[in-house]
Amino acid sequence: MRIKLTRIAVCLWSVVSFAKVTTPQTYASEWYTIHADAGRVDYNMTTAVLAYDDYGGLDLYFDVFRSTLTSAGVCYTCDHADLASPNKHIGQPAWNPAGTYFVFQAQNTDAGCLDSEATPGSGLCNNLWAMDVLGVAATELYTVAGAGEGGLLHPHVSGDGLKVYFSERTVETPSTWRLAVCDIEFVFPPSVSGCVYHAPAQADGFYEAHGCLDDACDELVFSCICDAADNDFDDFDIATYKVSTMTYTKLTNTQNEWDEHAIVGPDGRIVWMSSKDTTVSPLRTDWWIMDSDGSNKQRLTYFNDANHPEYISAGAIAADSTWVTNNRFVGFRQAPSSNTGRISVYQIQDNPRISSRTNLKKPVRVNGQ
Repeated sequence: MRIKLTRIAVCLWSVVSFAKVTTPQTYASEWYTIHADAGRVDYNMTTAVLAYDDYGGLDLYFDVFRSTLTSAGVCYTCDHADLASPNKHIGQPAWNPAGTYFVFQAQNTDAGCLDSEATPGSGLCNNLWAMDVLGVAATELYTVAGAGEGGLLHPHVSGDGLKVYFSERTVETPSTWRLAVCDIEFVFPPSVSGCVYHAPAQADGFYEAHGCLDDACDELVFSCICDAADNDFDDFDIATYKVSTMTYTKLTNTQNEWDEHAIVGPDGRIVWMSSKDTTVSPLRTDWWIMDSDGSNKQRLTYFNDANHPEYISAGAIAADSTWVTNNRFVGFRQAPSSNTGRISVYQIQDNPRISSRTNLKKPVRVNGQ
């Protein structure tokens, strides 16, 4: 009789325990923080070097830095002679596959934009540049329209290293953006040519480049205010466009949700930020993951879920990210109303019983974070 009662008690305890535990199918746990106050990121798998932008210092403008996943940052662009005019906002770095160069945005001398409009996240009055891995020389590659009309956002280099892909503003009113794919040569001095432009959804919409599903950049990944009926960024969606067949496909198709920063991983899966199950106003986002065709969508983080141990009461904006391996990425998480945030390594775990931070052994740090 005592044995039977014990078994009943164990069963009841199990039922109660599992009822209380959140058990997501796939989960990304924050492993460790690389930089406590930084910005947009790109990791090169060949050289194991991280490039990112950071805000502050003596001039209170963004600059591009480099580090490993465990080291302190070193500035690439601070007071660089080739960037002396105007030496203001510089950011959004993206490596070529060999890790010998990175492309980036830099604020130009156009007086038509305020400095606050020319940050790396806004991109107005920004031109496209490239710099070698040693930081010796910076070369301007592409110049946008003047008089406050032009802008440039989120450059990416194709997997074969032969294309550069970015979004460009061409008209101020109404604000009109397009996707640009150009040939690029990383032989000093680097150069671009043969640019082809795309606006696969609506002609006068907003487009933000996010990378390619193939090495040759035939299938573009981007976010957009895709339809005329969409209400600004409240209805931001992720989409793809296959250039060779002119095929446009929405991967997310939701009203009153903000979907952005879709980064393609080595195995084709996409991590992106979404306000799904949170709020658009005020904006709160977490990272999600999906297959390259938009299927199998799963939430990875729970910064804005009050019922989860990862919850941040002040709110969080999961923003840009970059892949390290098939199951690990570096994520840039902002606090609301902040220009920067923390850059951390996240481990993706396909385990339905994981519902809190894992006990992964943290690496030895050199900068004490």
